[in-house]
Amino acid sequence: PDNEPFLTWLELVSSTPDSVVPKLFSTSYGEDEQTTTLDYSSRINIEFQKAGARGISLLFSTGDSGAGGASGCINGEYVPKWPGGSPYITAVGGTQGGSPETAIGLGSGGFSNRYSAPAWQQTSVNAYLVTADNLPPSNMFNKTGRAFPDVSAQASEFPVVCNGLVLPTVAGTSCSCPTVGGIFGLLNDLRLQNGKSTLGFL
Repeated sequence: PDNEPFLTWLELVSSTPDSVVPKLFSTSYGEDEQTTTLDYSSRINIEFQKAGARGISLLFSTGDSGAGGASGCINGEYVPKWPGGSPYITAVGGTQGGSPETAIGLGSGGFSNRYSAPAWQQTSVNAYLVTADNLPPSNMFNKTGRAFPDVSAQASEFPVVCNGLVLPTVAGTSCSCPTVGGIFGLLNDLRLQNGKSTLGFL
């Protein structure tokens, strides 16, 4: 009852014909990984895989509560996000600035405590763990877990326009995730115009 109805939504996606189902979803929502049961998250992962195989891309923001999660560290360990920690979606983090562009301080990221790093990211993650400066103590995170985010985009100083009025700027991965979604949506359009399939799992 504390979690969003991901299964209800994904079952609807699964039952929607290919001819009308959207080929990309950008979701600006996430929860701390431990707030879902392993059975529930594994069931959701099945639906994530089914969507990717159908040419549907699923993008989820990694959240704005930092590495400590919404409630802070648990037993001295960082708290990964869900579904950002799923190996079967594209997790979108946030950046700020331009010269240089850096990770935004509010952004969540890290390593899943449930799912191992998929083969396609192990080389990059292992290299990062060896070469990165100022990493936290290794007992604070699961270095063999699925690492996230996968990609990041600007997540600060986004203007909001309402009824023609520009409101104060906002920040967060709820900004970066639809930005990335727009880019991949344009790529899907280009592919479809050239008789190709949509990208699906990214």
